[in-house]
Amino acid sequence: MPDRHRETVSPYRDLADFQRLLTDASVHDDERVGQGYDALKERGFFWVAVRVAAGFRRLPEAGPLTIETWATPPAAASIDRMYRLSD
Repeated sequence: MPDRHRETVSPYRDLADFQRLLTDASVHDDERVGQGYDALKERGFFWVAVRVAAGFRRLPEAGPLTIETWATPPAAASIDRMYRLSD
């Protein structure tokens, strides 16, 4: 099982805020494993999000939200980032 990052965040206001929370969690995970912006820039690399897809079993309740995220092992020239949300 891939190493996972978990953080609890404040309630979100709208879809744009929700996407920002997911992006922030991704950035924190990348920094944690040494693949954050500054580390990659030093080596002449960068991340590009080319597609975002989401499926929900149900919408989270209002209140704090726990985001768990991890990157899957690389496949060719892509890596999928996975999320699990709980309220």
